[in-house]
This record gives sequence, C-alpha cells and structure tokens, in this order.
Amino acid sequence: MRILTVVHQFLPKHFAGTELMAFLVAEGLRSRGHEVVLLCAERDTGRGAYSLRQTSYVGLPVREVAYDNLFCDYSDMYADEEMTRAFARVLDELRPELVHLQHTAFFGIEIVAEARRRAIPVVATLHDYYWICPRGTLMLEDLGLCDGPSPSSCGHCMRAFPLQPSRYGCAPEDRASAWPRALAARRERFDARGAEIAAFVSPSQFLRGVFEAYGEPFRGRIAHIEAGLPGLPSPSARRVRGSRRIVFGYVGTIADYKGVTALVEAFRGLEGDELALEIHGELSWFPAFVAHLRELAAGDPRIAFLGAFDPHRSHEIHPRFDALVVPSLWYENAPVTIMEARRQGLPVIATDLGGMREAVRDGEDGLLFPRGDVAALRACLRRFAQEASLRARLTAGVRPPRDASAMVADYERLFASTVSSSAP
Repeated sequence: MRILTVVHQFLPKHFAGTELMAFLVAEGLRSRGHEVVLLCAERDTGRGAYSLRQTSYVGLPVREVAYDNLFCDYSDMYADEEMTRAFARVLDELRPELVHLQHTAFFGIEIVAEARRRAIPVVATLHDYYWICPRGTLMLEDLGLCDGPSPSSCGHCMRAFPLQPSRYGCAPEDRASAWPRALAARRERFDARGAEIAAFVSPSQFLRGVFEAYGEPFRGRIAHIEAGLPGLPSPSARRVRGSRRIVFGYVGTIADYKGVTALVEAFRGLEGDELALEIHGELSWFPAFVAHLRELAAGDPRIAFLGAFDPHRSHEIHPRFDALVVPSLWYENAPVTIMEARRQGLPVIATDLGGMREAVRDGEDGLLFPRGDVAALRACLRRFAQEASLRARLTAGVRPPRDASAMVADYERLFASTVSSSAP
C-alpha cells in the first residue's frame, strides 16, 4: 500500500506521545514493505508560508510544510485554505491509497474532504479530544474537568483566541455573541468531516468510550488498537532496587495540567533523607510555573529539577527510579511514559483517571490516587517508601507493554480492509 501519514509536528524537534506513535506506525509499516511518507507541519518564518520541503527521519521519508501561525480568526486554525492547498499538492504528487491522520492540528480538518475528493480513504487515530473539544483537552481554564462540549459553554474557555465577530454575522466588538456561533460552526464542520472518515482508532478503551458517548459521527466506528513500544526487555533485565534510597521520578511536560504541583507538595510532606524526587522535563516552556514549583520545593535538597532529556535515551532515565509518578490532572489517553515505565519493569503511582486508570492496576503493578488529592498522593508515596513488601510485590507485578510490532500488524490489517472496501 501507498500510505500518507499526517501528524501536526514531528521528530526530532517535537517529541511527545503522538509524534512517537506516528513514527512507530509509519516506520513499522515501511519495514513491512509498504510505501509510507509522513507529512508534518513546522513553524518556520524564514521560509515561504505553506512551502514544502523533503527530508527524512531515520530513513522514513518526510514532507514538511511551513506555517507562520498568524491566524486572524479561530476558524483559520481548523480550516486554513492555504494549508489545504498544500496538502492537495502532496496528494497529487504521492497519490496514496490511504491517508492516516495521527493529528490534524495546523493542517485543519478540510484535508479530509480533499482526500475524499480523490476517492482516497482516510483513517484517523484519536490521541486527545481535538475532534470534539476546541481546546483538545476537555479541561477548563481553572484546571477543572469538562463534562463535554457545547457552543454555549465553550466560549468561556476560548476568550483568548483570535476571533472576527463579523464572520459570524455579529458586530465587530460583539465577541460574546460571536463565540457560540463560531463554536457551533466548528462542531458542524468537524462532524461533517468525521462522517467522511472510513474508520477511527483509539489506543485506549477510555478514550473510545468518551467518543462513543459523544455520538455521531463516532459511535460504532472506532477500532481499539492498543499502543506498543519496541524492544521489550527480558524479565531478567527488570530491576529491583536494593539500596535504602527510594527515588520517585517524574518524566514529561512540566506544566500545571500535568499535576506536578501536587507531586511536589506531596513529597515535601514526607520525612526521610533516604527519599528523593527527580523531575525530568523541559524547564523553559513554562518558566513562571517552574519558578512556582521551585518555590514550593523550598530548597529541599531531595528534590532535583533535572531539565530536558534526549527522548531517545529515556530508557536510561527510568532505571534511576524506584517508581514513576504520573499525577496528571487531565483525561490522559494512553501515556507513553507509563508504557516506558512498564518496559523497564517499574511500578507507577498515577491519578485514578482516564487512560491512567486503564494502564495501572491498583495494588498489583502500581497505586492510584484521586485527581489532585495531595494527601492521598502523599499516602501512596509514604506506603511505597516504607513497605518493602509492597515495593517488591508491585515491581514483580509489572507487565511489559505491548510490542510495537503487534500494534503495527493491527494497523496493517485495518488499512488493508479499508482500502479493499473502498475500491470501486
């Protein structure tokens, strides 16, 4: 098959779960003999806007389209005509048999219609809530959880986004009346394009359930393909730490919605020089928040902010820990950091929410605590530190994640059946 994979941004400049999964699926299919090209966007004001260039990543052919991020209205963020035309040029050049959308941010949703005009089937993987939530997170500005999108309520969260009320039949200064109309237009557009998708894929049962509950165009059309990682260690390679020092680790984005505040506060309430907390992640993305965390740490020598790391060497970080802590406040889908911990035989202490609840078996290979509950998280950390038998039991109970090759095989079967059923 000739397959075009689309992702909003890509390695090596951008490394998160979506980018990694896009690579693993695309490269895995290429290794099975399929012709795969990956298309991504990159903010680059030094090149002509919407210009294309060819590059590659670890042998995977990549097309990169430049964008300048200068949006006049919120609708430009999901229906950019120039980006759609750039996508059309790639379609006409490569003539793929199938388009696989890993994420459409920066490209916009109209690329689906462009593919369908050429009778090319489209499969979309759901990594977050972008298809149903304007912010993509189902999280409110105050970090509360959203029960679900509606044009009347979403406007409060979108106040900081660009808007031209005149596009929606409102006076130029009347943003309050324009937002419900703008969001209703978004929902109508996304639902229409979603109906043109041949199949959706969800890496977690939780995310699948959220979209099924939303209704059309998702209900009954979402396949569950569990994510995987390559190179599983053998059972003998799993580490059971023998020293008295107990190290808790955090790996990922250092931002408020990731719950790092609760982690620092919980750890600060523990006594014992044998305890340590290592926080690994880029410190420059949210400097004000990092400064706040340092204040909370109050110079505690047991807490280390170790900064960015080479994502390709993350497997070298996890062996430093006795347990990984994932205190996220939002509905995580299938966190790669938990899969990486499982690959290393590492117990996980995580929020009892979303895909985290699905990935961690409470009391068997990790511990779960209520969302944002500092006292409950502290109790989990204390139990893990003080009960050697608990540490041993949780470590012994860790299951390796699914192998990436099995994930790729599932995608290959889905793509083959989609192309076959779409043939004239």
